[in-house]
Amino acid sequence: MDPREIRTTSGEEDRAAQIRRAQAMRAEGRSLFEIATTLGRSKEWLREYAGLRRAKETPMTTRPRDTRTALDAYMGHHTATLALLARITEAIANHDDAPVEDPDTDITWGHVGDIAETRKALQEISDRLFSEGEYAEVACLRCPATFGSSADLAAHYRTAH
Repeated sequence: MDPREIRTTSGEEDRAAQIRRAQAMRAEGRSLFEIATTLGRSKEWLREYAGLRRAKETPMTTRPRDTRTALDAYMGHHTATLALLARITEAIANHDDAPVEDPDTDITWGHVGDIAETRKALQEISDRLFSEGEYAEVACLRCPATFGSSADLAAHYRTAH
């Protein structure tokens, strides 16, 4: 005879014992599937009679609540930015491959590419900070309007002037 048949047909006392056993197994951290398989019951039976539910999922990551003010956050970023700027300035000034002190140092096109990429990245930051380059506003010569692109300015001339 199958042991599951014995467990499931014994009546009310057996059901109460199974409920206690299921609750004890759940307290040990076993899954509903494992408990159901062991007791020969369905997960629905465990939910209905034993009061067992799916374990609540914990979030993958939890972020502590940020209680800083905007000024505190800004000052933190400002300080970090100044520190980065100081490091970049020092690295460019003391570049190991610079031929200033040793004219025999071989500068390759790789070095040229590296310094050109650095300049390009710094130029992008400068353009954004000073509204130059692609960040420059385009002004209408006939009125005080300004636009983010020359296409917007052209549309303005077609409609307003």
